[in-house]
Amino acid sequence: MGPGAAAGGPPRVTDALRGEHGALYALFGAVGDLLDEAPEDGDRARLLGRLLAPVLASHAGLEDGLLLPALQGQDPGPLAAMAEEHRGIESLLERLARERDAGRVRDLLEELLDAARVHFEREEVAAFPFAEAHLEDGVLRRLGSEWAARRGVRTD
Repeated sequence: MGPGAAAGGPPRVTDALRGEHGALYALFGAVGDLLDEAPEDGDRARLLGRLLAPVLASHAGLEDGLLLPALQGQDPGPLAAMAEEHRGIESLLERLARERDAGRVRDLLEELLDAARVHFEREEVAAFPFAEAHLEDGVLRRLGSEWAARRGVRTD
């Protein structure tokens, strides 16, 4: 059993969020493939953006609602960077929703996918290890239990 695993108990919230990243990477790949199948189809790009928006917003909401409050009082650097990148991704989603030019929609969607991938990698190599170094295992698992409840995932 790895360091994040607990027999019959909740995962650490950082492990749960890493797992979400894995699923989202697969979704990003599928979105990229669908874009490549019809590069001039602005409606397809817009629809794919509409599909990604609630998924990314939900994921960021969990990070902002669970992990960031637990880390208040710690070095603000990693936390500020994480929150700032979330705002940047939200801004891209808003611009994508408003854009009417088909070519620009595709460009914004590709920019969004790139920004999300870079952001996830930064969380995986900096923010999550920071949280694991500054929060007790019990706190990480309590937050993991809250993550599971919000996601409707069983951990028993």
